[in-house]
Parts: sequence; C-alpha cells; structure tokens
Amino acid sequence: MYGVSGVLDERQRQEIGRIASNAYFILLVCNLLSAVIAGFIADQSIEKAFIFLFFAVLLGSFVLVNLYVFYATTKLHLIDREVEAQDYPNAIRKSVWRAIEFGIGFGLLMYLINVIFDWSDGIQLTSATTSMNYIVRSTGAGIVMGIVHFLNDLFKIKKYRE
Repeated sequence: MYGVSGVLDERQRQEIGRIASNAYFILLVCNLLSAVIAGFIADQSIEKAFIFLFFAVLLGSFVLVNLYVFYATTKLHLIDREVEAQDYPNAIRKSVWRAIEFGIGFGLLMYLINVIFDWSDGIQLTSATTSMNYIVRSTGAGIVMGIVHFLNDLFKIKKYRE
C-alpha cells in the first residue's frame, strides 16, 4: 500500500491513513474545481469542456496525488526498506531481478496493446505482430521502465545501522 513494505506499526498505520485522507481531499477539490471550470467552458464548446475535464482529472489524479503520496511517504520514511549491511548486496540483486521482470512485463504489455489497437483498426494480425516499429518501441519502453523501477527500488533500500 503506497509502496510501504513490511509490517506496519500503529504510528505508520495512522500516518498512512492521514496521507490517504489528504490524497482523497486533493482529488475531491481537483475534481470539483475542474467540473465547475468545465461547466463554464461548456457554454462555448462541449468538445473543449470534455478535453479540459479529461486532462484536468488525469492531471489531478495521476500527477498531484502521486506526487503528494510520494513526498509524504518519503518524508516520513515509510517507504524505506531497511536491510542489514551484509544483506545489502543480496537486496540489490533482488532489485535488479525485479526490475528485469518488470521491464519485460511492461514491454510485452505495451507490445500487446499496440497489436490489439492495430488489429481492432482493421490491420491484419500478422502484419501488426511482426511490425519492427512496435517491437523496437516496446523493447525501449521496457528497458526504460526497468531502469526506472530499479532506481526507485535502489532509492528505497537503506542499510540498517545498529
């Protein structure tokens, strides 16, 4: 939950509850404001209002809330994963394997989504599946997401000090 691993004590549980409540209110305010503004825009153009509402909700939910949750959990050290000094190389190795698995899964998912979209648009399945453009783009996306996942994991690992 929110990138927090391990068993939660009562203080951590309360902090996560507070973060969740704040995230909900950020979403509520963002959605209400965007709905009111979209109502004013709808007087001029329904299409512009829909586009504004779509991007405002997308921006509010994905960018603002995720940045807030990341900032709050990092500030309170809730996402830190403490390992002993002798287990640190093993934790790095596990992070590398998780990043490889995530990158492969993400690349395959992007490839399948592209193939399905093309197939639904009437392009033959054989030409969509053998498209070198999709293979290269999906492989690149998988590599980038794997690296980002590894760096995120590396950021969370802290050596335990006695």
